[in-house]
Amino acid sequence: MMRFAQQLQKLLFPHYCVLCGSLLNDKEDKGYPLCAVCESSLPVPGNNRCCRCGRPLISEIDTCMLCRQHAFAFDRLIPLYAYQDEKAGALVRAYKKGKRYSLARFWAAEIERVLKIEFGAAIIVPVPPRPEKLRSGEQDQVETMASMLEQRGFAVARILARGESIQQKKLNRSMRQESARKAYHILETCKNAVPQKLVLIDDVFTTGATLDTCAKILKANGAEWVGAIVLAYD
Repeated sequence: MMRFAQQLQKLLFPHYCVLCGSLLNDKEDKGYPLCAVCESSLPVPGNNRCCRCGRPLISEIDTCMLCRQHAFAFDRLIPLYAYQDEKAGALVRAYKKGKRYSLARFWAAEIERVLKIEFGAAIIVPVPPRPEKLRSGEQDQVETMASMLEQRGFAVARILARGESIQQKKLNRSMRQESARKAYHILETCKNAVPQKLVLIDDVFTTGATLDTCAKILKANGAEWVGAIVLAYD
């Protein structure tokens, strides 16, 4: 009966690839709107990456210019893709701005792959959204991914909170740092009782202000090592 209902739903509401618009067949329909061809063509960043933030390197030094200029509090960041890439950028925008929430299944699977290979038993900490975003009825995309990872057996610690703040994309680097410093805080019940190894989950890494601030807060309350995974670096 359930299988019949699923087939009927596909018949009435067919799934099309969010990137190329092609109709997904049963074999490639994994519950998110991305065909096998487009998924396999997403360019994964190579091995020659900054050891701190994961951006591609243009020199033999193992850290990029950004990380040499700024001492980030997080120990290691791994971006899944480059936002500048046409397909990867379109996929991130479809999830963030286009409200294609079913793409959370794709992103959760990608994050799971990195977690298992790179971070082992680290506990996931989702970066919280602006409260006004939730009040407006928008979905918390980071929390959606974290919940899916929790269903897959990963431990999630929702120990960070965010107060009222200006959207980060409207600010320059110094303003982002100041805004992030004021906006994020640890939940009162979690102060000085934070797990030792954590991995922050967020959408896009631009200046690093948000992840840096969150990592500082976590370390100030007991964490010894803080990594991070983002959908893309900008």
